[in-house]
Amino acid sequence: ATVQALAPSVHNMKTLQKMDLRDNRMAELGASEMMDAVRNNVALHTIDLSTNRIGKLGIEALSRTIHTLLSLRSLDLTHNKLTDSEIVVLMSSIPDAINLANLNLSNNSIASVGAEAIGHALNQCPNLCSLDLSWNAIRGKGSAAIGVALASNSVLTNLNLAWNGLGGSKYFDLWADALELNTGLLSMDLSHNGLDERNCLIICENLKLNTVITKLVINDNPLGPIGAKLVFKLMDMFGEDRQLLFEKCNFDAKSKQCDFNPSECTGTSFELEMSEPYDRSVALALVRIAGKNIVDQWRTPKLDRSAIDVAKYLGRGDLLPRLGTLEFTYLQFVRKATKDNVMNVSTFNKLTAMIAAPDRSEVDRLAQVQTLAEEIDLTCLQLAKMIDEAKPSSRGKITLILNLFSRIVDREEFYEIEERLTTEEIARLRLDLGPMWSYSDDNPTGHYKLNLESNFDRELASKVLSVNNFERQIRKDNNLADTSDDGHYMNFRNETYNGAPF
Repeated sequence: ATVQALAPSVHNMKTLQKMDLRDNRMAELGASEMMDAVRNNVALHTIDLSTNRIGKLGIEALSRTIHTLLSLRSLDLTHNKLTDSEIVVLMSSIPDAINLANLNLSNNSIASVGAEAIGHALNQCPNLCSLDLSWNAIRGKGSAAIGVALASNSVLTNLNLAWNGLGGSKYFDLWADALELNTGLLSMDLSHNGLDERNCLIICENLKLNTVITKLVINDNPLGPIGAKLVFKLMDMFGEDRQLLFEKCNFDAKSKQCDFNPSECTGTSFELEMSEPYDRSVALALVRIAGKNIVDQWRTPKLDRSAIDVAKYLGRGDLLPRLGTLEFTYLQFVRKATKDNVMNVSTFNKLTAMIAAPDRSEVDRLAQVQTLAEEIDLTCLQLAKMIDEAKPSSRGKITLILNLFSRIVDREEFYEIEERLTTEEIARLRLDLGPMWSYSDDNPTGHYKLNLESNFDRELASKVLSVNNFERQIRKDNNLADTSDDGHYMNFRNETYNGAPF
């Protein structure tokens, strides 16, 4: 009643610039009369009707009026229990607010139908740069509609979709183009959306091709073990100038929707439909992982059954086709740790915080580091600082070093780590590493007795074989003498396997 009584006075305020009626227990009729009262007010730039119950009548009146509010820049309808049907009415008129820059629809009852209406209207809003849809029930087709619209949107810069239900569904696959091709978004919040390993693959592999977005928040999502590797790699690629936040994510939850594990796909024959966003994301991941070795790792590649040269995709996943069937057999090489890929400060801080986190046991935390290890390249000094800051137990220190030892890029600086260890800890580390403790790529000559059931012995065997193959090829390419025992240019002598000649 009070709001209704105020309406006639507001009608006469032709220079009113800001209307703040938040948290006034305003119901449908009052909202309707107030919206009719501001009709044709060309000075009004801000309307805040949050925490009321403006309902159907209020939305209808706003929709009738909004095209006359030529200066309207900000509209806040937070916490009004607006339903899909009311959102459909609102979004039919929102494009008429030609100067609207900020729209807040958080904490309502928007589900798929309402979200579809938002998606369809999004690219018709010429100046809408900030949209808050958090705390709703957006999922399924509604989620897909927003993702599809974002692919061609260059105006929206800030989008908040936290606390919805975008994840756990194949509909999220349709966000792939939005993440890769959008040229406007600077900040996006997808926290608390049930995003799983499949969704994380879509996000990380496509976002790597996006150079515009500067902040992505995906806190509190069940990203799973595959997602953990993907987000740490994305964080490293983001560098120091871009933010990727993934606090309190569940890295243990596995997804039944994701049948691709980038760590376990050697020898796999892929048949990927490139028009399908998930399949194309898998191809993007395999381009990234293969790197300079793509020609050797993608065997017998074909597009629509015709042979293709995949060398053109080297470092250029964006050139992958968007149509056709891509076939190849993938042979995965062990990725060497290199100084070019040493983790940045953001990744270091995140990993250190994970190791020191008080809410999980040290065993669980270090197991998580082991899962991530293949995506992390680091220096001895970084590992030493990690030990200093995380302060693991004696056994924890040894486990941490063992988990990351293969990813150290400057083992000649290992004294940085030894200085943090007791005599007993060094002895235990030497025992666990075995021959790897004293191995050097610069001088691999020596006698080796390796137990291939040991991960470090297997890695050492791979390293020696890699050096051998490199030197063998140089001698063959330069027509140098074959110094091998049996005419195959190999450097090995007196090889045995389980005691028998090999």
